[in-house]
Amino acid sequence: MAPKVSIQPDLPASSGPVAAPATNPVDWVELVLAESCAQFEEGYQLWLAGDFERAQLCLDQALWIPMTMEAELPDPRLRVFIEEVSAQIIALVDENPQPETNTQYDEAMLEKLLEGELFEFAFAEMEIEPTAPESESNPFPLTHNAVVDSFLNVFTGKKRQAIGDSLKRSQLYVPFIQAVMQEQGVPLELAYLPLIESGYKNNARSRASAIGMWQFMEGTATDFGLRVTWWEDQRLDPIHSTFAATRYLKQLHQEFGDWYLALCAYNAGPGRVRSAIRRGGTRDFWVLAKKKLLPRETMAYIPAFLAALHIAKAPQDFLFEVPDAEERVFEEVEIPFCLELSVLAKANRLSKETLFDLNPALVRRVVPPDQLPYLLRVPLGTAERVVASLSQIPEADRLQWTRYKVRRGDTFSAIAKRNGVSVSSLQQANPGISPKRLQIGQMLVLPIKGGAGPSIPLGLSEDFYTVRSGDTLSQIAQKVGVSVRQLQAWNPSIRPEKLRPGQRIRVRKSGS
Repeated sequence: MAPKVSIQPDLPASSGPVAAPATNPVDWVELVLAESCAQFEEGYQLWLAGDFERAQLCLDQALWIPMTMEAELPDPRLRVFIEEVSAQIIALVDENPQPETNTQYDEAMLEKLLEGELFEFAFAEMEIEPTAPESESNPFPLTHNAVVDSFLNVFTGKKRQAIGDSLKRSQLYVPFIQAVMQEQGVPLELAYLPLIESGYKNNARSRASAIGMWQFMEGTATDFGLRVTWWEDQRLDPIHSTFAATRYLKQLHQEFGDWYLALCAYNAGPGRVRSAIRRGGTRDFWVLAKKKLLPRETMAYIPAFLAALHIAKAPQDFLFEVPDAEERVFEEVEIPFCLELSVLAKANRLSKETLFDLNPALVRRVVPPDQLPYLLRVPLGTAERVVASLSQIPEADRLQWTRYKVRRGDTFSAIAKRNGVSVSSLQQANPGISPKRLQIGQMLVLPIKGGAGPSIPLGLSEDFYTVRSGDTLSQIAQKVGVSVRQLQAWNPSIRPEKLRPGQRIRVRKSGS
């Protein structure tokens, strides 16, 4: 176990008790860091207790709070604190890993591209030219100025390999992305945004825990209909995440009326952009950047994207070779029960890696029990064979899962015996948890093969239900065996007419 960590704001040596608060200015940086510390501490304890989903939300906030305040509070303590929190989170996860997801994450592209380059350009000395107005014939103005040139020099020089590799991967996805964007009325140029966000890697992960090709934070992902659960993370899926990203970008443009500002909000959050506009008295990105009213990364984000876009539109002009990619084709089949993808692959003489690649959102490499029947992608021409094989898969190879909260005195062998499973299967389901380091309140995955033992209702995990597409409150009540009135009593803030996929609803009284 990692030693208990307490991160405290790096306050000046002279700071101490304030005798007369009314006559002393508030140290806003201290308040921001104190809130971030509280989020980190809560996330740290939740992580050690095995409540990884809630822990991740707290740890995300611990980083996000100071990162988004840098523009409004230009204080070196924030940057030092961000680096320290990042290091502590990495150490926590490395020394106390959660049960494996089988997903190996790569570094996010934006951090790689901007590393060491963030302020090699100088907005302050730049002569401001008004951004060309958006029009039907020119929906996304392609500005070219000295700042963009500085990024072009970097992308065709020190970062040439990273840009070249990303361009090659882009060929697989851009036609699909542009088709979605055209349908939604979003400029086709934005199909190249993943060039700087993720390098078109579905498994890209930023230090702030933004994940996937479109680098969604968990909260934003669920707001736009993506499922982020213990079983499935649709941020990793290029199809689902593209639809969500397109809707989000369109919504941001509807608010700000300018694509550059919409992209700033995509990077830093709408609140930061609203604040910059209010303080700067303008909606021109270049003016806001010159005044340094936006977060540092966001100031670089627009010229970096414009530079990448110049390259993507004419790669040969910059001596990039971009071969055509093979089209990825597949069929979809409904899987009515939970099973490992490797079992399905073996039953159909398919490569399990192919199934993993076609279904990247399935982080446990298992058909999720809370989304049955599940629409699974299979190679083109195999759907009929896969459907026929389902009835031939032995009951012993079908899975049911539940979650178990460790109690006082529990051991792996006691838990296994009590629930009718083997110790080895329990260990395989929880590879990141040491039997010698169980903690009260820690959450374990409990596999139940062949229908033996208790099953869990669809979408039900402990005391909560995860809303699925098309669910109504009455359907959920019927599914979990309680009344609608009881659900409303347990969830006073839930509005039945505004249920959304991924939302969590309490369906049992706590502790029952």
